[in-house]
Amino acid sequence: MEQLRRCEWCGQRFAVDRRPGRPPKYCRPSHRQRHYEARREAALRGLQPGDVLLTRDQYEAWSDHRYVLETLVEDIVADLEAGATVEDLRAILAGLAGSLRAALDAFPEPAARG
Repeated sequence: MEQLRRCEWCGQRFAVDRRPGRPPKYCRPSHRQRHYEARREAALRGLQPGDVLLTRDQYEAWSDHRYVLETLVEDIVADLEAGATVEDLRAILAGLAGSLRAALDAFPEPAARG
């Protein structure tokens, strides 16, 4: 019987067969290696488990997308208060979906999860 677990590196769900021994924590061997490297690097730099490192470019991209999402939310609230039509709401949702996708795509690949 299979059960689903989340990879400790990427967070993706993967199937695990029930058999003797410890169940795997990673969806692939390379993620196990990346997690080891990240833990080792964090220890060398004196980082705590909750610390997160971003490059300046990653931070600026995240900040830009956050600003876009904040202004989009303000626009949505104003449009709803003004009595937006169904067509307006469809356009608003399409814009929101596009902005959310761009923001999610801008997030960097995790260097460590835990």
